[in-house]
Amino acid sequence: MTYNKKRALSYGGILISVFLAYFCRLVRPENVFMRNLADQCRNCIYLGMYCAWVIYLEKHVVHRKTRRCLTAIGCLMVFWFFVRTVKFHIFHDPLGEHICWYLYYIPMILIPVLGLAAAMFLGEKDGEKTVRKIIALLAFAVVLIISVFTNDLHQLVFRFSGRPPLSDRDYSYGILFIVIQGWIIFCLIWMEIMLIRKSRIPGRKQFWLPVIPGILLLGWNIGNLLRLPLIKTIAGDMTAVCCLLMAAIYQGCILCGLIQTNNRYFELFQTSGGLDAEITDDSFQRYYHSGDFPELSPELRKIVINRSAVQEQGIRINHIPIRGGHLFWSEDISVLLDQYQDIREQQEELTARNRLLQKTYQKEAERRKTEEQNRLLNMIQNQTAGQLELLSQLMDELERTESREHYDRILGKIVVFGTYLK
Repeated sequence: MTYNKKRALSYGGILISVFLAYFCRLVRPENVFMRNLADQCRNCIYLGMYCAWVIYLEKHVVHRKTRRCLTAIGCLMVFWFFVRTVKFHIFHDPLGEHICWYLYYIPMILIPVLGLAAAMFLGEKDGEKTVRKIIALLAFAVVLIISVFTNDLHQLVFRFSGRPPLSDRDYSYGILFIVIQGWIIFCLIWMEIMLIRKSRIPGRKQFWLPVIPGILLLGWNIGNLLRLPLIKTIAGDMTAVCCLLMAAIYQGCILCGLIQTNNRYFELFQTSGGLDAEITDDSFQRYYHSGDFPELSPELRKIVINRSAVQEQGIRINHIPIRGGHLFWSEDISVLLDQYQDIREQQEELTARNRLLQKTYQKEAERRKTEEQNRLLNMIQNQTAGQLELLSQLMDELERTESREHYDRILGKIVVFGTYLK
């Protein structure tokens, strides 16, 4: 199945789930149990969708900091639906519903801020003080959240005409509510502007994808502020509408390439011509493969994991661990092994030749040393031949003389000649 078909099936399943949840909202049977069951089914559908979306973001968004922001947004949506469920199905007293109503504004304010932070992290330059800017944005968001939770003291966000316990069925908007709505709209608009500015994709043909749900969200906010009956009838569930449209904004950014994801693994592996590889899970079950990667036994795979590489019959199997499994790939190194064998034989031949040359050099050095010694001895012999002969004559004459005076004179000559020879 191709990637486009898988994507079409995924979005088709999401649309069916949304229509099914909307149908559960429209169904209002007289039986209280069936009405609560329909409402619980709708909550389960939305919670399952957003949990699956968080898993999708965690696996596919490339940029690490952006991925963290988007997964935090998904978790806040899950939290929002959880609080909604608690409000309508667990807390039946006005105080509990009042607290849950204020808890809505934690994800409502933080989701646009985190979306803007995700856009700011994309294409972040060295030395850019992005973290400080985001901390300032989050600090202002926290101030707005605190103003909501302390509304009962100042009533600048919501104004109540009745007395405590206050209810969300009878209230009007204050000045801080307008500030909160303006802050949410500012973050969403600035996020899309930054994503378009930082995009490296040529053309701007699909940038309308995140803009459409943004316009719908703006229109819903205006209609909700004006308390139009049509908005209450068609899209009266604030949690469902806001989460769906905000998720559509971020998913639209992913679809048009403003937020990069790593998809289409199977096509990538199949089109990689010279790569024989496979990706498995921790139990060695194959998920993706390319080329003619050989079938390996679990025992051999464990050996490859321990050694990082194993060579067998001219094929080297390599391994690196990945998140959730293993990546194996094979390399044909038979040519390299043949070349290595040739180099090894040449090395042995050169070593033997080197030893022979070394012995030849030693013999030649010994011969030259002997020749030089003989030359020096011959030179000494030639230079001292006359003195030796004269010395021999003086020794013969010394033996024949009988005069003491003549004997001493000859002996003195012998000493002089002997000293010279020495």
